[in-house]
Amino acid sequence: MAQAATIAPTAVAGLLAATPMYRFYWERPTALEGEIAFRSAVGTLLESCATRLVNIGEDRLSWLTGDQQETLDDLVTRISELVKHLNRRGAIHLIGNAAETVPRLERQDNSLILLLEEAWTHTVALAEAGAESARFDAAATALASALNRCLEATEERNRLLGLGWESEFKVRRDLVTR
Repeated sequence: MAQAATIAPTAVAGLLAATPMYRFYWERPTALEGEIAFRSAVGTLLESCATRLVNIGEDRLSWLTGDQQETLDDLVTRISELVKHLNRRGAIHLIGNAAETVPRLERQDNSLILLLEEAWTHTVALAEAGAESARFDAAATALASALNRCLEATEERNRLLGLGWESEFKVRRDLVTR
């Protein structure tokens, strides 16, 4: 009987250990510490996915088609983009009422962890696909979909933290002339 690929136990342990203590997230220093640890653990897992994809490309260069190599490059680029969004800069300002926002953030992060496991599973499937084009394409498509959903989850968690896209521009009201 085949088993689904799951994240290595050490990666899961690291990710779960880095899951923030959300009940204290309305205190900025606690939120900042929690974010640093959680983002680092998620980044490490994503780096493992990207490294595995790069290794597929390097180890199997002789039989990968040009399209398959391009697909791997695209997936690595998507992971890089996801890490960039995960590490959005700015001051953490929980949106709305903290009593409502903090549980939403916790649920969002739990969903993100499940999506990361799904992405890892598809990464492993891609590595195991071998030269079979249909299996490779199916695993690559599933991984791309999982990464897109991770990106959406990351954007939502950024929004809950007050780190929406506008934080990238460091817009300050006191610099706007009237």
